[in-house]
Amino acid sequence: QFSSVESLQNLNTSMDTILSSFQSSRALQASALVGRSVLVQTDKALVDTSEAVGGMQGSLELPASSSNVSVAVYNSAGEKVRTISLGQKSAGSVDFSWDGTSDDGTTLDSGTYTFKATATLDGTETALATYLPAVVSSVTLGQDSEEMSLNLAGVGSVALSKVKMIGQ
Repeated sequence: QFSSVESLQNLNTSMDTILSSFQSSRALQASALVGRSVLVQTDKALVDTSEAVGGMQGSLELPASSSNVSVAVYNSAGEKVRTISLGQKSAGSVDFSWDGTSDDGTTLDSGTYTFKATATLDGTETALATYLPAVVSSVTLGQDSEEMSLNLAGVGSVALSKVKMIGQ
């Protein structure tokens, strides 16, 4: 009986060591994400509109082909400042870019902007999910089986599983 109890204690110690090693590995991987750009499902992005950077790239998911796809850009006051007309697009991932200017060509201030994508599907204007870039400012490690969260500049906290792509 003592042998069985001792074996179970050794097994428990081994499992604790493996779990600790796994958590350390996750922390190391997560730390490598800090400062990198990710593409994540959100409608907000912190945009640097200066000439040195030149705006931003995003994408949207189109569930079916559409004759009229567009992205409206709103400033932090909720005012529509730009409409990006993408025209006719096939179903799938559709890339778009914004050069940081308003509809009249004026360069706007850097800051947080909201992007609302729409498409005409079966005669109805339909809202679409947008994927926008954000920089990882820090990482929150989940405890035990909780998922790791990325703290993104201008966006907030997002689960790692919501990230579509990790960039530079």
